[in-house]
Parts: sequence; structure tokens; C-alpha cells
Amino acid sequence: MEGYYDAIHPSVLLASLVLENHIRDGRESIPNLNFYITPLETDPGTISTDCGHIIKPTQVNFQLAKTWLKNCVDNHGGACARNPWVEDSAAATEIWVIDVIDQCIRSIANSERFIALSYVWGGYTPRPLARNLVDYLERLSQPLSLQKSIPKLPKTIRDAIYTVKNIGERYLWVDSLCIPPDPAIKADQINNMDQVYGSALLTIIAADGINSNAGLSGVLPKSRSLYQIEQKITPHLRLAVILPIPMRRVSETIWNHRGWTFQERFLSKRLLTFTSGQIIWQCNSNTLFEDVGLELKPGGDRFDDLRRISIKPPHTSRRNQMGSDSIKETPSVQLNEWERLFHEEYVWIVKEYTQRSLTNSADILAAFAGVSRVFEKASSTRMLYGLPEGDFDAALLWTPASASESHIHSLCRRASSNGFMMPTWSWAGWDRPSEYPAQNYHRTFSARWFAVNKTSEDFYPINGDGRGCWKWANPPQPLALLEDDGPESLIHRPPHDIPTKAHYLWFYTCCTRANPFFSHWEVDSMDHKIGGRRQSVKFYDSQFRQSGIAKMLGYEEYLPDQIHLVIIAQVNISGVASGLFSNRQEAYTVMLVTWDKVGMVASRVGLGHISVAAWLEKESEWRGVILG
Repeated sequence: MEGYYDAIHPSVLLASLVLENHIRDGRESIPNLNFYITPLETDPGTISTDCGHIIKPTQVNFQLAKTWLKNCVDNHGGACARNPWVEDSAAATEIWVIDVIDQCIRSIANSERFIALSYVWGGYTPRPLARNLVDYLERLSQPLSLQKSIPKLPKTIRDAIYTVKNIGERYLWVDSLCIPPDPAIKADQINNMDQVYGSALLTIIAADGINSNAGLSGVLPKSRSLYQIEQKITPHLRLAVILPIPMRRVSETIWNHRGWTFQERFLSKRLLTFTSGQIIWQCNSNTLFEDVGLELKPGGDRFDDLRRISIKPPHTSRRNQMGSDSIKETPSVQLNEWERLFHEEYVWIVKEYTQRSLTNSADILAAFAGVSRVFEKASSTRMLYGLPEGDFDAALLWTPASASESHIHSLCRRASSNGFMMPTWSWAGWDRPSEYPAQNYHRTFSARWFAVNKTSEDFYPINGDGRGCWKWANPPQPLALLEDDGPESLIHRPPHDIPTKAHYLWFYTCCTRANPFFSHWEVDSMDHKIGGRRQSVKFYDSQFRQSGIAKMLGYEEYLPDQIHLVIIAQVNISGVASGLFSNRQEAYTVMLVTWDKVGMVASRVGLGHISVAAWLEKESEWRGVILG
């Protein structure tokens, strides 16, 4: 038996024997019986880090949830206070909420107290409350205007209204009901999810529901059935077996695999999660359960970490730092903090988010808009199709993650909401999981990237003036600074006569055909732990020595002679990866691309590294590349 005590008190030992017999209850011997026990708190309204609670078997203890919230607001201070990316009250965002007391729609500032709901629609879409914007704003703002509509709402929303009222709050935000029926307002609200969930006092999570009519377990009387094993040991001591911690169950739910719910959970300050087992409280200071008040520390297998951006803006990104004559003049603390933000937060987010599913694949950026805005504020840089411009060349280094076998034979391009294909250079352009591999190398220089300004429809430099430019030489060499009126400036700027579609990138680089480097296509062996495969190809030099490797976005979609390699960075390979290059540590990061029928616009189909020595054995050319 496992317990919470280093030295077992005799009464606890006695209790363990009594409880074990209670659990076995006359059944045949149960081998390896392990369970956790806790003393019970006599005051049901007290939060204790030492004691558990007697739970109501058929209904949630709303008084306990109310106490959790009050304790967090009153005692946790800055750790659980207003999220740093939420606008100041002077520039508060207007949102519409359900007034659960007056049963109507109210317009409030996001600085006021309100609770948000995160749930799964699951094909069960609530009927619109109003015919048009005027009807929504005028009729539904009248007290009791929702009195007849509330009983007809999906059960999850009705239960959330009941919960808000029972924990002493007034306002509830629900996406399907609190976004007015107006295209412009809807677009603005979707782009401001960071202001909604980041401002909410608390977010209610409907973790177990398969659709919006599943309800919240335990809200209404007799809507759940729990059995808590407890035993009186002495007149002043009662012990109970802790219920199974439902974290793993939550991680396997439909809710936890939906794309839209990712930012709803990620952006929230506090979570009250409803499961079929019990309710769970999460904030930056505590993870609490209905039956036990023990504070569980992050890092254990019984703790599901509440991930969120942990820095406060503004932070200087690499893009903003490039204005100085030398990167050495930039304070290292700022650069290190930006690197931490990118490598610890953004990399994790992309991997987690792209594993999730969307009913409408075109929503990939809309469901990520709140997270994007957080990064823009935290790093003082812009997001371009999901990639931060602050370290754009590093953001381009995503690769396909392990995927199911059904993805092996298709590239799974993704269309945008207006029907056009998304850019191939962004992970958002592909309907498959993506990840950023560990970078055990140092980039010495990279391309100078230009993107299209959607307003002026011309190109602008993404990664600063002068950073990452190359001399026109063989091999390519870094050019630290580039004068706009200097002799080399023209070849490093987009010509005026090239197309400027919104998702195009332009850069000047050295490229060659991939065919001479390929001996065969190779698919990695099945990864049984993940249940998927990775597609890769290997490069070989003239001596048939492996000189590089690349991850492809598809398999058997392209022949080697259709693919070109374009250099996007020079790197210093070290560690494990150096073994791929026969101890040649100087390498180029290359993007594998194919061209359209007229040879004007390139599409990304892979990414990898190749040794400098192997590259120099082949013929190459310099050219400007339009990447679509």
C-alpha cells in the first residue's frame, strides 16, 4: 500500500487493513493492490493540503468549488492574477455574455468578472438566438429575454449556466451564443480569443462530453454515481481511499483532441474541469480534486501540467535586435529570453496543436489566433501564417511528425477559408502533425526573407536589414551587412515584376537539382511507441558516403529529378548529427522544393541538411526564389 506518510501512524496502519478488506469485500485475492489513503477534513468548506473531503456521490460539491475560487483570488496573488497579455482596462475589449441572473445577453468589458465555457460542439450546434445583429443587441438585452430559450439550449450550456449561478457568479461566455450574428464582429471575436479566455475569471471545461448536449457530470442531482470508500478509525479520525485521479482520462477525451479547445485551455488562468469521476481545479498554484485537497506538484505522472506562456511582455525578438551594427551589441539576456520563448514555448505549442483535429481544416489559423496574439505581444514581433517573424529562419525548420500510415502516401495540403491553398512553407499549410527537431547545431548565417505586405502588396524584409545576406560566391559566404544602395543590394531584393500573392515569400539563394544526391528513397521503420512513420531520404556524395538527410512531407509523390535543393542556412553540426556527415561538420540547411509548370513558384516538400563538401561537388546556381 502506498501512502502520504514517511512514518506510518498505528491508526493509519489499522485503517489500511480495514480499507483493504473493504475494497476486497470478500472477493478472491487481488494481487498487487495499491491505493492512496487520506484523512478526511471535518469542515467541508475548508481547503486543506493535508486532508481529503467526503464527496457527494450523486452531485458536485459547489460550495467546495466556490471556496477554491475564492481562495485563489484572495491568496494566490500574481501567480494566478490577470494574464500579462490581456489588454489594460483602459483599452478593455467589449464582449457579450449570458447574465444567468437576469436571463439575458449583456455587453460587458473583459475586465469584469465572467466565466467562460470550453466544450465540444460535436455536430450538435445550438440554434441561433437572434435573426440578425439588431435583434441580438436590442431584444436579447432585455431581462428575461432568454427565459424561454434556456430550457431549449444544449445540456452542456444549461449545466454551465447552473454552475455559474451555484458558485455565486453572474456572467457566462459561450462561443455559440455570445458572438453576435455579424461577420465583422465574429471575425474580430475569433481573433481576440486571448482577450476572452485570458480575461475570464475561470474557464469551465466539459472534458467528458462528445457533443454540446452531453452535459456536465454531477451538476444536477443524481447526474453521477461515485463510491468513496471511507472508514472511521477513532472519534476524531476518518480515513478514505482517494478516487482514481482522472488526468489520464481527460488527456484521452475528444475535448482534449480538438483544435479549438487547445487555446481555450492554454489561455485560461484557472480551470474547473468536469469529468465523470469528479471535478478538478487547476491554477498556477494548485491542482485540487473534489475528494482530496493535496497539492500535486508538476512533474509527476499524476499531474497534468497547466501549460501557459510564463513570461511578461515586451521581449525583444531577434528581428528587432537586428537594427544594431552587430548582434554582439544586443544584451544577451534579451536574446536568451527570446530563445527560451521560442524553443520552450512555441516549439511545444506547435507540436501539441498540430496533433489535434479540426472539423473544418481551414480553421487551422483561426483556432490558433489567440495563441498567435499572445506571441506577438510577448515577443514584440508579428506572426506570419503561424510562424513568428522574430526568429523566422528558425521557425521554418519544422518537419513532419510521426503520423499514421494513412498519411504515408499523401501530402495532405490544406486550403484556407477562402478556398486558396495555404503556403507550403508553414506548418499550417499541411494537414498533418508537425514538430521542431532538437537543434544540436549552430546556424552561422541564413537567408534574407521577404514577405508580402497585404496592405501595400509589395515585399518587405522579415528578418531585418542586412541580417542573413550572402555574397554571390561558391561556396555561399555570409555578408554581415548590406547597404540598400550598395552594389549587391539589387540581387538581394525582390524584382518589381514578380507576383505578390499574400502567402508568397521571396529570398535569394543557391540551388541545385536533388537527383545527383539520391541513391534511393527510404522510409523510416515503424515507430510502435508512437504508432506512425516518418518519411526521410538520404543524400550521398560522389564516394557514395552518406552526406546528409532530409524529412519529406510525403512519400512516392515526387521523383528525385523533380526536386531541387535550396540553401536556407549554413550550420555547424555537432553531437549526434555529425555522424551523418562523415565527420564533416560544416553543412547547409536545405529546403527541398518543386516548381510549378512555368518554373516560377516553388513549393516546399521537405527539409534537411547536406555537407558543404558534398554540395560543392555538384553544379549549382544562384537565383531568386518565390516560395508559395
